[in-house]
Amino acid sequence: MDPISITGLIIEVSNVLSCVIKYTKAVQGSKDDMRKLSEELFALKGILEHLSTGIGDNTPTSEKETESESSGPFDRDVMARVLFTTNEFLQTLLQELEEPATKFKKLKQKLEWPFTQDQVNAHLVRLERVKSWLILVITADTAAAEKDLHQEITSLSKNLKEDLRIREQERVQKDNEALFKWIAPVSPADSHLRASNGRRIGTGRWFTKSYLKAWLRDPLDDKRILFLVGKCMTALVTLAQIVGELTNMAQHDPNLCFAYFYCTISNTASQAAVNILGSLVAQLARSNPGILEDIRSLYDKIPKTQTHSQPVNFSALEDAIIRHSNGKSRIVILVDAPNESSEMEYIERSLLYMARLSLNIRILVTTTSTRASSKEANFLNIRAETMEEDIKTFIQYRLEHDTTLRNLTPKLQAEIAETLFKDADGSSVHHQ
Repeated sequence: MDPISITGLIIEVSNVLSCVIKYTKAVQGSKDDMRKLSEELFALKGILEHLSTGIGDNTPTSEKETESESSGPFDRDVMARVLFTTNEFLQTLLQELEEPATKFKKLKQKLEWPFTQDQVNAHLVRLERVKSWLILVITADTAAAEKDLHQEITSLSKNLKEDLRIREQERVQKDNEALFKWIAPVSPADSHLRASNGRRIGTGRWFTKSYLKAWLRDPLDDKRILFLVGKCMTALVTLAQIVGELTNMAQHDPNLCFAYFYCTISNTASQAAVNILGSLVAQLARSNPGILEDIRSLYDKIPKTQTHSQPVNFSALEDAIIRHSNGKSRIVILVDAPNESSEMEYIERSLLYMARLSLNIRILVTTTSTRASSKEANFLNIRAETMEEDIKTFIQYRLEHDTTLRNLTPKLQAEIAETLFKDADGSSVHHQ
């Protein structure tokens, strides 16, 4: 839209109005026609002045022209033609109303109104048409401006909500970190890393590809706890393999969540039953934050300077896991080597208690020994024939990567492999 053309039209309308007013003072009669024409001209002048302000658009002229060419509701050429014809019309009115050059014409002007009734009506219709079209332009531009404003407000609102969500998430995370330190002072991450490093590609499949999935999906088995009984390192590496398998399964099943823990003889804190259960709750809370709510109320009652001397209530941890295993969620708990803890009986009793009270809980324990009975749990003994392929894989790995063994002759390597396999008795060569 060319603001110079609109400004020019405003000037022309003002000139025509000036001539009409002069005629009104000089001509006898036709006052009604002059009044109507003046009103229409004043209205047109007001519309043009509104358009000249840019209709509230503060963008530079070059940007407005670019936007108009690309997405404006009216064609620029059409607008230019309307302004041009309007200007011609105003010029015609000026010529008809211009002051006569001779005394005779001046006298005639005082006596006659230059337009017939039909001409006046035609001029009024033409003025009304121009006004209507320009009003449509104003309305369309206003609607476009309101649409842009609405989009900006919507975008701002969305950004504010996202910012508030992130801030709230950061606040909750910060609060939870302190709570996690209270309920889970021991992390299984380092033990899991060591166990994973001792694992070899292809091992553990004897369990993960058959026993594991069948055990997880059997709704009729009322013994929802399974003990894998075998050599120490064998059980440890097997549990690491199961954690990896469950991680893959959880990526495709939003209702599956799991937690694991390794008891180690070198870390006394990892043998405490309350630390084991606390770590399990903290891990489950990552995918199910609601599990922390009841425990948080206990934490808030303790002075923060005394949290290190007042551990979380063990029963509260059990109840939190049981309560949040209802509905669609399936919880899998993995615990390695509770036999290395002086609280072994207490730990096993707690695990059996949770498995008995919730249909959606599955608990897997890898251990060298257990006090649980066959009436309340399932057992799977890890023997040499059970994991024959794993043992062969470990032996082959050692022969290929050990600096001493890999330089031996093939015959001697074969003899060593045969001897190691016979003596393995269900234990990995890594342990040997």
